[in-house]
Amino acid sequence: MKNVKLILVAVVAMLFFGMGNVSAQEKSTVIITTVTSGREITLQVVDDQDNTTSQMFKFSKEKPEQAILKIEMDKWIKKGYEIKQSYGYASSLGTAGNIRYETIILSKDE
Repeated sequence: MKNVKLILVAVVAMLFFGMGNVSAQEKSTVIITTVTSGREITLQVVDDQDNTTSQMFKFSKEKPEQAILKIEMDKWIKKGYEIKQSYGYASSLGTAGNIRYETIILSKDE
């Protein structure tokens, strides 16, 4: 009986000390959304601290919409974020033109 108690104490101690080094990893997430209509693009960035920035750009040959999105994504990638998901779709408004939506989700382990 004494050996069973010692074994039980040893197992509990190993579990207790083994769990001391376990810590939950936190993820930091950023969502970049663009809405393109005509020659304008609206870029919105939301991070996990609920900081939201929104900017509107008019693009031209010198400043195409892809460059605007790439500059923003590169900024976050340099901070250690990785692209986890990207998707987009377009809708047609008939004679009014097309609207294109894109969303990129980036995250990093803290």
